[in-house]
Amino acid sequence: MGKSIFIKTVGLLYLVVAMIGAMTAALLQKIFGFNIVTAIVIVLVAAIPVTAVVFAIMMNGEKNSKAGRLHTEFLKELVNNGYSQRFLQITEEAVNAKLNGEKIGKVYLRDFVLYAADYYNLSGNYNKALSLIQNLNEFDFTGTSDKFIDQGLSAMMYYSALMDSYRGLGDKMSASNMIKRAAPILNREFKIATMNMGAEALYYNYCMLTEDYERAGEYAAKLASYNTPEADKYFVRFFIEAEYLMHLGKRDEAAAALKKMEPVIEKGGDLKKAMEFCYNRYYELLGIEKQ
Repeated sequence: MGKSIFIKTVGLLYLVVAMIGAMTAALLQKIFGFNIVTAIVIVLVAAIPVTAVVFAIMMNGEKNSKAGRLHTEFLKELVNNGYSQRFLQITEEAVNAKLNGEKIGKVYLRDFVLYAADYYNLSGNYNKALSLIQNLNEFDFTGTSDKFIDQGLSAMMYYSALMDSYRGLGDKMSASNMIKRAAPILNREFKIATMNMGAEALYYNYCMLTEDYERAGEYAAKLASYNTPEADKYFVRFFIEAEYLMHLGKRDEAAAALKKMEPVIEKGGDLKKAMEFCYNRYYELLGIEKQ
């Protein structure tokens, strides 16, 4: 759970606990004549440890559930072995459990589906990726509360994977309809640079699909212009730069653009294995030999 998501989740839970406590304090004041200000102060202070206990119980219950255990194994597998067969098997187990009526939290299901969909899209198995994505409920990521909690991150992941599938399948109509639905999120100005980059990358893919190469070039140039360590973490931008250069017939420059990924991979941290797969796959997709 990201820091901002954690803070907002705990904050909302505290408000709920405090509101229940405040209503209780008001009732006690009415029955017993307690000083309402004193009672509310006591309730607000007491709500802090109560919130901590409730949150800990909730998190422990989630982690110890079948879905929670699968999710823990899933992330460990991704970190240790990248897009391995076991990684893909866990996704199938989670999706089958959901189809059989078992409860899989939407954040868990999002990770199972979208990380695996990224693999299948990169591998050129766009139908498989799309069939996985269809196990998700779009509104789960675009509702008001969800946009508040994670600032549109889940929606961006969802729409990006969907666009990759549509582009791979050449499905312009579905892509166009999705762009219209996603516009309220994609056209926001995010505080986090990588979120803005995600929107620009999605629009780039849409423009390439619809053969609007001039606009695609504008998005590619914008993505290449970012120059911060945070921006480098969004390594797909190097592929986009390379792909557009290949579109212009500039093979040497495209190869140089891909090589920019190498120092980023070295600092890849938990996702290093997955990034290495992406890096090698990018060369294959563009028909460039690694030097």
